Amino acid sequence: DVPVLHHNLFTSGILYLDIAFDLHTMPPGLVAYLPLFTQCLTELGTMKEDFVSLTQRIQRKCGGIHAYHITSPKPNRQEAAFLIVRAKGTSAQLEDLTAILSDILLEPNFNDQKRFKQLVLEAKATLEEDLLAGGDSFALSRLRAMDNTAHWLGEQSEGFSYLRFLRSLADEVDADWAGVAARLETIRQSVISRRHMTVSVTTDRDLLSAFQKTLREFVAGLPALEAPLRAWDGRNARGNEALVVPTQVNYVVKGANLYEHGYQRTGASHVISSYLGMTWLWDRVRVVGGAYGAWCSFDRFSGYFAYGSHRDPSLLTTLEAYDKTPAFLRALELSDNALDKAIIGAIGEVDQYQLPDAEGHTALLRYLLGVTYEDRQRTRDEILG
Repeated sequence: DVPVLHHNLFTSGILYLDIAFDLHTMPPGLVAYLPLFTQCLTELGTMKEDFVSLTQRIQRKCGGIHAYHITSPKPNRQEAAFLIVRAKGTSAQLEDLTAILSDILLEPNFNDQKRFKQLVLEAKATLEEDLLAGGDSFALSRLRAMDNTAHWLGEQSEGFSYLRFLRSLADEVDADWAGVAARLETIRQSVISRRHMTVSVTTDRDLLSAFQKTLREFVAGLPALEAPLRAWDGRNARGNEALVVPTQVNYVVKGANLYEHGYQRTGASHVISSYLGMTWLWDRVRVVGGAYGAWCSFDRFSGYFAYGSHRDPSLLTTLEAYDKTPAFLRALELSDNALDKAIIGAIGEVDQYQLPDAEGHTALLRYLLGVTYEDRQRTRDEILG
């Protein structure tokens, strides 16, 4: 009863395995722990071996294992939230590969306080550095978190709220390590179940056929937890914000949900965003305003549109440029050559070239988000039309 997606691609004898667990089975109050939880699966060791031994075993016995989490709006305006474990190996490594996966999913070692504290401090330092170097992504995350639950979840586990969480967690690891370890185990017990699990295999038919028995045994060894999918609801209060950081430049982001104002999306939105980034925003914010970069983005699932600038010496003039964008579009007389360039840029973003492992993984994400082939083809037709 576990969905298994097969992407029949030539992979030079390598099998790429992606496993997705629905996170709606876990308490929403633990969302901020997810990045550290995924790290712990491969970086704390297991009950059988320490971190160094596990790392060496992974390097010897397979092509690599990596875990991460994803939160995203879906086309039906709901949110998707998944823990995804990615692994790869040759035909001779598949039994060892699934054995390692079983160990890290069923018997991770959440008792190494010193190692976990190191992971927390490393994550905090990385996020503080990213905040100074890429403040526009943090500002965008804060804005989107005011709009919908999916982006609020992302901000809680990846944005400025996550940085604040890490700062407090660093002290909590020393003050209440037993409580922290218990929360990590709560996530594992509530999420790792074959009842809300999807498997994706990218390889040719012959290698998939040889892997079937090993895969069935691996899936059967996972618990069959009958946990209900929880309804999550959260978002930040809407309003203007300013995050003060020690830099001599600004990161200026402004946005709104276009669907709330009656906008009906078509593929033209990709072309418009591409054109604005290459012309109006480039000229007004980067060339005239002196910013290192300027962009706009549109989330077709949630309807959220945003402008942003990167390493920007200006503030009010940048906001003024954003506000004048509608007037620029209304007065625009576009040449055929300029339109062709915008269309090419848009279609290049929609249909990017991918290697087999990325192609299979992207297909899994589309499946989890409910994006169909018909949806994508309609977007292509609207862009090219």
